[in-house]
Amino acid sequence: MTPQRVEQAAARLPEGIEIDFLRVRDFYALENKGCVWTAHRRDTLLDMLGRVWSHGLSPSLFHLETLKQLTRGSDMSELLMTDAALRYVRVMTAGRVPPSALAEEVSVPPLKMDAAGALAAGLHARDFAAWLEELPPRDPAYNRLRFAYEAYRTKMEEAFRPLSLEGSRALHPGDRSPAVPQLAARLIKAGDANRLPAGTLYTPEMEAAVRHYQARHGLEVDGVVGRNTLAQLNTPPARRVEQIALNLERWRVLAHALPPTRIEVNTAAARLKLIRDGRTELSMRAIVGAKKTQTPIIVSRAQAVIANPPWNVPSSITKNELLPKIAKDDTYMDRKHMEWVDGRIVQSPGEHNSLGRLKIDFPSPYAVYMHDTNARSLFERDYRWLSHGCIRLQKPRELANILLGGGDAREEIDRLIDEEETVRVPVAEQLPVAVVYWTAFVGEDGTMNFRNDVYGRDDRLKAALRGAGGSDKPAQPVEACGM
Repeated sequence: MTPQRVEQAAARLPEGIEIDFLRVRDFYALENKGCVWTAHRRDTLLDMLGRVWSHGLSPSLFHLETLKQLTRGSDMSELLMTDAALRYVRVMTAGRVPPSALAEEVSVPPLKMDAAGALAAGLHARDFAAWLEELPPRDPAYNRLRFAYEAYRTKMEEAFRPLSLEGSRALHPGDRSPAVPQLAARLIKAGDANRLPAGTLYTPEMEAAVRHYQARHGLEVDGVVGRNTLAQLNTPPARRVEQIALNLERWRVLAHALPPTRIEVNTAAARLKLIRDGRTELSMRAIVGAKKTQTPIIVSRAQAVIANPPWNVPSSITKNELLPKIAKDDTYMDRKHMEWVDGRIVQSPGEHNSLGRLKIDFPSPYAVYMHDTNARSLFERDYRWLSHGCIRLQKPRELANILLGGGDAREEIDRLIDEEETVRVPVAEQLPVAVVYWTAFVGEDGTMNFRNDVYGRDDRLKAALRGAGGSDKPAQPVEACGM
């Protein structure tokens, strides 16, 4: 189509239909031989658009119903087909929103994508349908989440009645309650048990099912149905469907920067995994930023392991936390092994140091890194959103061993730590580090997991998808980790 025909067809579009005119024009500048949507190509694209709901997307984003009503072969149909195809390319490879919609602070390598050029190439692929299928994220975690989305959509049509504990504050193993049958039915429907004994007794079998449910929702695994567990049990399927859809969008925005082998920190779950070719090789608990000092979304690469790191206290922590303590206690700095160096407070290396004995460096604009800690008891907590933004590791030596090449690296790490000198060791392999935020994810064993939106980023993303911008309560900027 010529630029003139593109403009004329765009002027006749039905009211309320908007297209990305510039991208469409760019496409026809590449494909200047006339109309490109043959009957086969058109049917292939319409079929694909009819199935985008399985990605948590509405077909209306791609003009599907309007396209079905337009006369095949008309300029208007041609134009709208091209816009729909360009939208599909962009949404599946880059998401509907920019990375800045995911969090207040984001550092992700930009995606360089020419949708018009990509579509022009795709239309000449040997198998256009296969080319379209390859556009969404290929990571197994994305596909597992897609299947979960389809399953939860079917649950939306079922009747949902909130569970009541019939006046009790909590339900403990061994209790009798008229709420037990409904609880049993809810646990079976949720997939946490195949069958449970009938009656009103809270049995050991039910306790096991509750513990399984609590574990995959990031709750304290105690077998007690208290306030937090009840709140999760009473989350309607529609909310779960929305939660999964939001995380599918996060995947599409970030997938270009998430290789199949990576260190992945999920701050919504406060956990770290080392994933190699899509399979988890190492997993551990982490302590991440508090609500007011949220850990940013970052994609970077591990550069070095530092044994016995000093802690250069950020100015914000010095001003807001340390100076008031120093003013009240003139022995504070000595007890904490701190001193003033060139106008800032530095804590010397050692067991007393807030960074522990190991630090794993990766570039970021926020001075955020991974490190050991001298407060290891905090890993026993279920609520681990406690830091100033950095990531404290439950198993820092295990991760450092992998980064330094394995084999005798663990012995070398121990030797360096025992010598109590600060030593920076470049990693053997600069593995990608992805600090992400998944509030819904499916484990490799097929277990559906949900997490509370501690940082309020689900709401931020929803607002961005509505075109209303982000949260009106920004988090405090992250400068570095603290005590």
